[in-house]
Amino acid sequence: MYSRIESYFISLVNKALSEPGQRAEERDLSQVTDRTKKRKSPIEPSSEFKSREELVSRLNDSRGKVIAVLNKTDPGTLLDKSIFHPAFGMLSLKQTLEFIGSLELRHIGQIEEIKQYLRG
Repeated sequence: MYSRIESYFISLVNKALSEPGQRAEERDLSQVTDRTKKRKSPIEPSSEFKSREELVSRLNDSRGKVIAVLNKTDPGTLLDKSIFHPAFGMLSLKQTLEFIGSLELRHIGQIEEIKQYLRG
């Protein structure tokens, strides 16, 4: 699921990079990692089984797309262009990339909670 969300936001970033943009105000993204606040994902989770190897491959592919955006884009452009985020409103592309990292931390927290629950 995470790689699908990451790929989704990277596709929005790439689209925004190819169009005229507008600067967005900085938003407080600290709540992204707050597990007491639930949010509906814009992408429905798949119930289809994926092997560990496939999941790692998909994550590496989506991570490569994030790195490619960072390598090809002037940092100032990341501030001067924005996308609409369903929970935060307009986010600069810089903050969109920060959101992706924060979302990964949130998912790591979910995994840790599940592991702790399974240990009993």
